[in-house]
Amino acid sequence: MGTLLHAFGASLDRCLPELNLSHPDLVREVHRGYLAAGAELIETNTFGADRLTMAQYGLGDDMAQVNTAGVAIAAESRAATGSLAYLAGSIAPPLAGGALGHAVDAVLEQAAALEEAGAEVLVLETFGELELLASALTALRARCGLPIVAQMTFTEEGRSLAGEEPDEAARRLGDLGADVVGANCTLGPRGILAVLERLATASPVPLSIMPNAGPPRFAHGRAEYRPNPDYFARAGLALAAGGAVIVGGCCGTTPAHIAALAEQLASGVPPAAAPPPPAPPKVVSDRRPAVRGVAARFAAGEFVLAAEVVPPPAGEPGRGLEEAARLLAAGADSLVVGRGSPAAMEPLAFAVLLLEQLGIEPLVLAPTADRSLLGLQADLLGAHALGVRSVLCTAGPRTPRGDYPEATDSFDVDPLALVQALAALNDGGGASGTGFLIGALGDPGAADLEAEGERARAALASGASFLVTTPTLEGDRLEQLLSGLPTTRTLLGVAAPTDFAHAEFLHFERPEVTVGVAALARLQRSPAGEGTGRRLVVDLVRRARPRLAGVVVADLIGTDAAGLLADLAAES
Repeated sequence: MGTLLHAFGASLDRCLPELNLSHPDLVREVHRGYLAAGAELIETNTFGADRLTMAQYGLGDDMAQVNTAGVAIAAESRAATGSLAYLAGSIAPPLAGGALGHAVDAVLEQAAALEEAGAEVLVLETFGELELLASALTALRARCGLPIVAQMTFTEEGRSLAGEEPDEAARRLGDLGADVVGANCTLGPRGILAVLERLATASPVPLSIMPNAGPPRFAHGRAEYRPNPDYFARAGLALAAGGAVIVGGCCGTTPAHIAALAEQLASGVPPAAAPPPPAPPKVVSDRRPAVRGVAARFAAGEFVLAAEVVPPPAGEPGRGLEEAARLLAAGADSLVVGRGSPAAMEPLAFAVLLLEQLGIEPLVLAPTADRSLLGLQADLLGAHALGVRSVLCTAGPRTPRGDYPEATDSFDVDPLALVQALAALNDGGGASGTGFLIGALGDPGAADLEAEGERARAALASGASFLVTTPTLEGDRLEQLLSGLPTTRTLLGVAAPTDFAHAEFLHFERPEVTVGVAALARLQRSPAGEGTGRRLVVDLVRRARPRLAGVVVADLIGTDAAGLLADLAAES
């Protein structure tokens, strides 16, 4: 609902449910589009139409009227198309902070308005905290006679935003009286498959899955989704095969996605295989290289072969050290500390651990998401004092939620400001001067490559001395980005898909990865992959090598980083 209302011109900062009163024809057009596509259940435009959330727009007193109009518009749309689709009232977690009881009361009030207006089902969706959803469900079961679908949202680490496990949520919500339990938002259709599997192990009731079309890229202040209806539909078949009795779509899914999904479900085509899980890390060598970071390799004119290693769970540092040792043994001469899960060690702390335990100074990502400039400087100065010098300034992840994809984590400082701040610390002079090697990120998959090039040039002019690209297999776009940059100190990000299904997963559900049409087509023609993904990477590195200072092998779900490192080491 939110995706199309934004696309049809609704302002990003307005209360979308209020459109039920001011622009009912716009909402009606959205409903009719999904009904024509074959939807068998439509949701009212009432996500966030509780009194607490609407009060933030000065519309708290309009709560009942907005919900009543939302049901009426959906019912009129259904009647006009002759559809037999179920009419579901959408309820989101109230956005305003405060006591749990106030949030539950707001849900109860909205549910009563929806039921009185004629909703046939209630869908409680995008709840990030089990306690709130469980409390609301308990209260609703005592007062509401409608069927209830209770859905939480889970991160790619397989936990809710509050840290609960899917099986825990399914068991508790089912026992409390939900007619259907499930998950929606945040993850794409293949990324959410692992969550469905966990839900299925514990749920005493049927399951519902409504993933996003895939994570968006953010450009010009808007969330932009790669067009992928066919991929979404084939992945949706796997969700149906996994036990979901309701399969639908959340952010980014248009009527074209639902039409493709309906066609696939009707055809009964077997689902494509999900990407294989990564193999557990094993120590294959006790190799202990001398301390020699990216800066020294740049200075010596050496080609850098780096591998990304993600911080381990906070209580298991040994796992991260084992994985790092495995990557070094496979051929990496440098390490890049990436982003871990919310329960993982801080990247800077893990970087210091790698320096102390393995004797190698890594390049560490410094994401600015939801951080203050003062806090970032303090953390980086502490790491600098312990020997960490190489820093890659990035924006960090942005996770859209619900009908407001732009309402994401706050950004107190952007990467360019961090580059400038670190450059100023380097220029401090005397004892106060630091020795940071500052890097910036470039995205060959950006929708506006010219603007992306301007951002990269601004970072280089402000103190960054090298560039790292997001993982890509598109050589033409890479050359276009690099051709306008005043540096050959570029590290190319790469990742090798294992097969076509895995390539689609990376392309459509990892927005930082650009596989590209040509690579997808080549992988589709290669039965079971046959090493095609690794060959594509090697070919790209050969082609771009004159403009490169090195390669960074990304750590992504299902990729064989060690195998790719061996191939690239042989090339070097």
